[in-house]
Amino acid sequence: MTLLARINRLISWLEDSLLIGLVVGLLLVAVAQIVLRNVAGEGLLWAEPAMRIAVLWIAMIGGMVACREGGHIKINLFDLYAQGRARRALAALAHLGACGTCAALAYASWLFVGYERMDGMTTFLNLPAWWFESILPVGFAVMTLRFLRDAVAMRPHADEAP
Repeated sequence: MTLLARINRLISWLEDSLLIGLVVGLLLVAVAQIVLRNVAGEGLLWAEPAMRIAVLWIAMIGGMVACREGGHIKINLFDLYAQGRARRALAALAHLGACGTCAALAYASWLFVGYERMDGMTTFLNLPAWWFESILPVGFAVMTLRFLRDAVAMRPHADEAP
């Protein structure tokens, strides 16, 4: 196995592990919050903002995994009419469009996180908000690279035979 394949496997494992851990953690905090509110009449002060942050991370890591697996949302209009090389070329153009969109979002979210850092915004437990928001430029950058890889390889859609 090449070094690049090992790194890719490690990143995939990390993404999957983070996704599972975040979903389980989110569920545990939500259940604990419900039980504490109903039994003790009060909940955890930090639970609501922590759960919002967990949802953000789950969405971004889920998007990264969807791009890795080819399970992202796509418009397959040309798949009905194009075959063979033309179909792969149109898929490559669609991947390039998604690549450009994700690159623009990575840049915009990079600026956003920078402004949040400069403003000194904080979240639960008085932690800097930009720490948690940093998943935005990272996630969009990873998706950009994956769409670019698929465009260059003229990789067909996941549901299409190679």
